Amino acid sequence: MRSLDKKKMDPRAEDHGHALTTGDKLLHGQYTIQCYLSSGGFGVTYLARDSLNRQIVIKECFPVLTCHRQGKRVTGRTEADQEMFKDIVRHLLHEARRMARLNHPNIVGVHQVFEENGTAYLALDFVNGLDLLEIIERNPKRLTPDVIKKILVKTLDAIEYMHECDILHRDISPDNILITEDNEPVLIDFGAAREVTDRASKALSTINAVKEGYSPLEFYSSGTEQTTASDLYSLGASFYHVITKVPPPDSLSRLSAVAADEPDPLEPIPVRLEGYDRYFLSAIDHAMTLFPKDRMQTAKSWLDQIDQERRQKALLAAAHADRGMEALIKELTDATNDALNAALAEKQAEEAKKVLEERAAEQQEAQQPDKPMVAYDYFGDVLDNDMNAEEWDNALANSDNVDEISSEKQKRNKSLLGSLMSLRGSLFASKDQSIEAEP
Repeated sequence: MRSLDKKKMDPRAEDHGHALTTGDKLLHGQYTIQCYLSSGGFGVTYLARDSLNRQIVIKECFPVLTCHRQGKRVTGRTEADQEMFKDIVRHLLHEARRMARLNHPNIVGVHQVFEENGTAYLALDFVNGLDLLEIIERNPKRLTPDVIKKILVKTLDAIEYMHECDILHRDISPDNILITEDNEPVLIDFGAAREVTDRASKALSTINAVKEGYSPLEFYSSGTEQTTASDLYSLGASFYHVITKVPPPDSLSRLSAVAADEPDPLEPIPVRLEGYDRYFLSAIDHAMTLFPKDRMQTAKSWLDQIDQERRQKALLAAAHADRGMEALIKELTDATNDALNAALAEKQAEEAKKVLEERAAEQQEAQQPDKPMVAYDYFGDVLDNDMNAEEWDNALANSDNVDEISSEKQKRNKSLLGSLMSLRGSLFASKDQSIEAEP
């Protein structure tokens, strides 16, 4: 996992009072400690050999703020610390088992997870290489623009895979990115890694791994939500250091400046830096945006921005999506307009039908023959439906007016008039006789 640096391969583990010593064995002799490598907020790292004489790395859960070593056994400093320590061990084992399922060439492999000495251990791949911080300090010329681009792309691919597995690293920094002799990056030291959907317990949050310059703002506040954008901030800060050779200011200082309405102390990477295009540099600045909601949210979006082919595909996909949205809006608009036009046409058709019916009725009434006159007898009963009573009386009083009837009806009406006059005479005669017969 680490390079075989003689300065780091210190066999005098006793100089590191809280560490195991050279020759100590773990898991019934399966692993033998060779030397102490490093320590951090969550644990101690050792170089070791397994039973097959292969070099591996052992990571021991040792949160220095809450525990100490008695012989080989690790216990809490107080009773309260002991409960806290147990909680930390439980969380670490849970996350370590999840990490063991990761299988990516740019993520350190986990061989085994086990409990011993009252604490938890991880057996990890040994990676022969230097971390980015060592290279910056010792051999910065090795990090040419092309090498940096290659390292960043492969690291992003590993982070994308890790995030898809619902795991956050939470401790990305130049010293946790190992570079092999072939310039292959390997993400190491998931000591602070926890399930992305979990809320850190108070025990864990009290020793949350914070690295000034690389940790995002949300790492400084217990209980604040940490997301994939948190890892991307740390990655951006790491590569800001790699490119500029200067570590970025810590996020708390940046927040203080913003709160005081002062300029952000983080100076953007010069856009026209030789060997880099503007997309590559602006993506790093975007990842380091102070507030999480304004940052790059996924490793994929970062890769899409810095890789020309992926960028073009993403732009095409966005264009297709826009055209699809435009087509959908047009379809909905056309459908709405069609419905409105259909309703309007139906209303207009009903109105037109009504008008036509009214006109047809008017025309029919205009074209009807003259209403037949109705003839009544003396008592008002209908005698014929060709003359009414008034016309009948007029016809009787003015027999000459009978000729004024239209030519089509003249003959018929004259014949009818004769018959009616005869009938009326008979009726009057009968009535007179009846009157005379009365006493």
